[in-house]
Amino acid sequence: MAVVYHARRINGVVQCWCKWDDARMYHLTNVGVHSPDGFEMGYGGSGPADLALTILCDFMGLRRAGPETFTGENLGYAVQTAWEFHQDVKRKWIQEHRNHVEITGRQLKEMIGEDILTACNWRSALR
Repeated sequence: MAVVYHARRINGVVQCWCKWDDARMYHLTNVGVHSPDGFEMGYGGSGPADLALTILCDFMGLRRAGPETFTGENLGYAVQTAWEFHQDVKRKWIQEHRNHVEITGRQLKEMIGEDILTACNWRSALR
């Protein structure tokens, strides 16, 4: 099964959702680490960083992530991986698109790498 993350500017507000090829779909809630104003795209700031981090948290199975997820000394490997790669996701896809972007699970998997995902005990129908 394939997954695609969509971010689109609708009436001036960036919204993000995850869609599976079996028609499941859900909206993503901002993890709220960088930007108090929510998701944004089309430049390299804090709103795009939160969008990238939120997408990666969902992809890594951290669906209840919030600002507290990224504090403390003993962060899980999936949290560390989402944090480590979110700026790369922002630069590669999100800051380049002002109104709409699609990022596939396969693209994220290729960026992160199979070895790291295996170390995170990552489970997905994308394997």
